[in-house]
Amino acid sequence: AYGATCDNVADDTGPYNLAVAAAYANGGGTVKFPAGKRCLIPWGAVLSSSVVSRLETPITIEGEPGAVLVCTFCGAGITVGESGYLTYNKTVKNLTIDISGSTNSGASGVVMNNTLKGTLNNVRVVNSNKLRASTTGYYLYNGGGNSCVFPGGTSVCFGAHNLILNPDFNGVFNYAIRIQGSRPEMNDNNNHNLVLFGRIAITRDCQGTCYGIYAESADTLHVVGTD
Repeated sequence: AYGATCDNVADDTGPYNLAVAAAYANGGGTVKFPAGKRCLIPWGAVLSSSVVSRLETPITIEGEPGAVLVCTFCGAGITVGESGYLTYNKTVKNLTIDISGSTNSGASGVVMNNTLKGTLNNVRVVNSNKLRASTTGYYLYNGGGNSCVFPGGTSVCFGAHNLILNPDFNGVFNYAIRIQGSRPEMNDNNNHNLVLFGRIAITRDCQGTCYGIYAESADTLHVVGTD
């Protein structure tokens, strides 16, 4: 409806941004990647808004069966949230994110930046590029010295309360899941993150030290049913 070709050749960034903007304008909604298609968003997709009235708008990015988001220059396949604003109620589900072609040595599948009540559900990150230095599947990053703006205007960055369901990785990663909390003076010391029911596999030929789950300054991290 917004002009995407999803042929793995044409740049689908513009159509994606139009669809997300329409969901925000509607007060919330779901943006779907089409079944069996590879949608090229070279610099990565963004799921956030710096408009204060829209920070809590519930938006879902969902892949139909076999849908793939491909990025070739991205630091992250999908970035949820942004520095300076606390983003609520964002979900990514049922989508494969292929960062294999990214020229960024520190590429991630999904970055949640200053995100509260974010959910990753059945998101698979693929990376066949073995020349990386710091590749991450899911990177949950909160605060780190940024001032987070709330709808009421308060500039205090509270901790994250995010959920990862069915994590799935294929390829080479330094960090399959990396959770990095805020500085203590910047949050409520409540970085409650959950990782539920999935398999984390990292090949042994990654560069440097590799982690399945790496948690730094996360006050509470529950890992349940994850192999």
